[in-house]
Amino acid sequence: MSTALVILTLILSIALLIDIPNIVIEIQHDPNICPEWSDPHGSSFSVSYEDILKKMGKSKSDISLSIKQINEHNSIQSMFA
Repeated sequence: MSTALVILTLILSIALLIDIPNIVIEIQHDPNICPEWSDPHGSSFSVSYEDILKKMGKSKSDISLSIKQINEHNSIQSMFA
């Protein structure tokens, strides 16, 4: 896990513990922290693994491999759910 992700996780956890939801929203919508987020204009939608990996600067082949591994992991997990 990257240092930035660890720091973000800690900040979000603390914000939730002290019940400051606006801070969580501001952090999640900050393009410097979560560049994969885009404004859904009053709606919502999921951020894809591909979008996250692209924003992390991964190559197309790395993205394909990562998504394949995620899908395999999810498939195995669903067998035991």
